[in-house]
Amino acid sequence: AISPNKKFNKWFYKVANVSSVEVSKLDFSAENINHFIQATGLTKDSLATVLGISRSKLYNILKDGESLEPKYKPTFVMTIKLWEKGIAAFDGNKDSFETWLQMPNTSLGGLIPFELLSNEPGRRELEKALDRIEFSVFG
Repeated sequence: AISPNKKFNKWFYKVANVSSVEVSKLDFSAENINHFIQATGLTKDSLATVLGISRSKLYNILKDGESLEPKYKPTFVMTIKLWEKGIAAFDGNKDSFETWLQMPNTSLGGLIPFELLSNEPGRRELEKALDRIEFSVFG
């Protein structure tokens, strides 16, 4: 489980396994966004950067209890999918995955994996690196 909150875990794993067709139907409420921030240890600023949304816009969504706009949902879904894949690649060890995200990585040209979350090409490279870890190639 990613969080002690069972309701959030259910939502998280639903999102992690959703098809691209179903993304628009998902609820990205302020409550779920806050749970994601707490469960992953991300800051609001970091999540805003990953989603490509201004800090003030994300802060307002969270403060006002709104839901995330549809245009940000695909990026959030991909981030959740990568988070789940990362935890699985590290044999369920969330702390090891989150540490790996923050350390320069030679297989990624010395880049810090977390920095790759903020754009589509970076997310693809991150996914490949996690595949290499999962299949014990290197990572």
